[in-house]
Amino acid sequence: MYCFCNRYIYYFAFYFVNGSAQPERWQQGAKYEMDIDFDVKKHQFKGYQKMILTNNSPDTLDKVFYHLYFNAFQPNSMMDVRSRTIVDPDRRVGDRISKLKGDEQGFIKVSSLKMDGKK
Repeated sequence: MYCFCNRYIYYFAFYFVNGSAQPERWQQGAKYEMDIDFDVKKHQFKGYQKMILTNNSPDTLDKVFYHLYFNAFQPNSMMDVRSRTIVDPDRRVGDRISKLKGDEQGFIKVSSLKMDGKK
């Protein structure tokens, strides 16, 4: 009886996990290829990034949003203002961004963006 119960429990668990799972769902796939150099003296990254998106949904994607946070680490940026005015601020940030000197400010300079080879 013990052996039969163990098998029954395993069968039930297998069926419960696999046989009665939620309805079929899909997840987009993303593959990133990057070639990045870091200049340690200037604290700067330079490089190239390519993202390959695999559409696993039954729908056609008309738009793909690629979020780049331009100039977030510069005085008066949206991130700077938010970090100084939010009700529950992160003490590690606070007003630090507003006090950055020119050579300490972070930014992104994008030379090109393309989708399927088109700008």
